[in-house]
Formats: sequence, C-alpha cells, structure tokens
Amino acid sequence: MADSYSIAFPITTAGYTGSVTAFLSPTSQSVNFVPTKGTSSTLTFTATAGVVYPVKCNHIKPASANVIAFNP
Repeated sequence: MADSYSIAFPITTAGYTGSVTAFLSPTSQSVNFVPTKGTSSTLTFTATAGVVYPVKCNHIKPASANVIAFNP
C-alpha cells in the first residue's frame, strides 16, 4: 500500500526543525536528519534525485539544494 501525503512544503539548505514524514530531493545530495525515534544523533545519507524517502524526523537539513517535505 502506498503512503499518501496531503501537505507538501519546501525545505531550504538552512534546514527545518519540525515534524516531517517523508521528503523528495530534486538532486543527488547529502541530507542530515534527526529521527523521531531511536537516537538524538544526526544521521547523514546521500539522497538520490527523484526518490521519495519515507523518513520520520524532527529535523532535516539538505546540503546543497532545497528538498520537498511531506506530511500526512
């Protein structure tokens, strides 16, 4: 079953602190985020352009280009 989202908003390279349940990156880039559960440490991974990542987090910061965040 596919996830559905009703809210989409941009996140700039300045970062965003607040609830995010998924994001889409228009370019391949590193993205830092703090997961909602588990750890308070910042995790980093390389996002591939055009892929929606279902990541529940409290903070997200793209390295080089804006991303589109989604919430239900």
